[in-house]
Amino acid sequence: MPIQIMPIISALSNVAGTAWDLYRRAMQANEVKRDQHAQEALAKSVERLEDSHLEQARLVSDLSKDLEQFAEAVQGELEMFRRRETRLRIISYSALALALASLGISLLSR
Repeated sequence: MPIQIMPIISALSNVAGTAWDLYRRAMQANEVKRDQHAQEALAKSVERLEDSHLEQARLVSDLSKDLEQFAEAVQGELEMFRRRETRLRIISYSALALALASLGISLLSR
């Protein structure tokens, strides 16, 4: 009795085709899963960066407010020193004028 090869080849072909489809689908599922994990990791990284950026923006805002207050304080100190300098110049010029007047009077009274 001769062995019928065609039905065996046909069955093997069907099994191989089905196995190949399953393998391809599994690989696609793995790729999709890998892509999802990559997207999730990327989304988490972006979220951390956004949080970090927001925190840094708050810090910069606080620092700018502190710097503004410092600048106002320095400006106030400078104005106070200018007034003091002006007062000291007036006193110095007045003392010089009095000294010159005293010198003039003492020279004339001789």
